Amino acid sequence: MKGRRARGNRNLSLYRNREAFQLFQEHSTHLRRECEQAQEKRQAARRGKPRKTGKGQVAVHAVKVSPRDPLLDYKRPRLVELLHEARAERDEAKRQLRTERVEVEQRAQAERAELEQRYHKLLQEHMHCGVTIAKLEAQVAEYLAFMERFRSALQREEHG
Repeated sequence: MKGRRARGNRNLSLYRNREAFQLFQEHSTHLRRECEQAQEKRQAARRGKPRKTGKGQVAVHAVKVSPRDPLLDYKRPRLVELLHEARAERDEAKRQLRTERVEVEQRAQAERAELEQRYHKLLQEHMHCGVTIAKLEAQVAEYLAFMERFRSALQREEHG
């Protein structure tokens, strides 16, 4: 059980280190044999007869490495450093966002207070205009009543 675990961990460490993994793939006898057998099968299928390879032949196999996250190439201390930097940037962004929100809220409250002041001022002007209109209407009614009395008096003098 321990042998399997150790071998599995070694394979994982090879996978994390891209250069080591590529070297392993190029020089692995197991992978070389698999690729040579596959190549022989392809050639035999083309030509119709099997063909053997020599021992001194250069490895023609190249197993393609699937694209993977470049962060897997970093060592743990570098990853921890990057994590701390990212957290610091996130915290700074949060602080800036809170500051901006507070500033926006303060501006909104100031605008609201200004609008309320303008509203009260306009309301007072409107009420003052209403009072003035009522006074003028009273004066017009008094003037019309005076004019009516004056006309009546004038007509009485003329007729009589």
